[in-house]
Amino acid sequence: MKRLSMLLAGSVLVTSAHAVNWVEVTESDSGSTFSLDVDSIEHSDINIIDEKDVENITVSLLRTYPTQKIRAQ
Repeated sequence: MKRLSMLLAGSVLVTSAHAVNWVEVTESDSGSTFSLDVDSIEHSDINIIDEKDVENITVSLLRTYPTQKIRAQ
């Protein structure tokens, strides 16, 4: 189990290391920004349960939360 968790953690680091071309897409009302990595966009063919061919894409998304404001007491 420890080996599996190390493998998963390592794969996350490798994936995030390749995501370098972030483009901001939108900002939410709460101040969070959403960006996508243009270099991570890939075509992906999958068959879903009803066996229909569907064309999909995969992309890395990044959500950046606004900085927390300290309330004066």
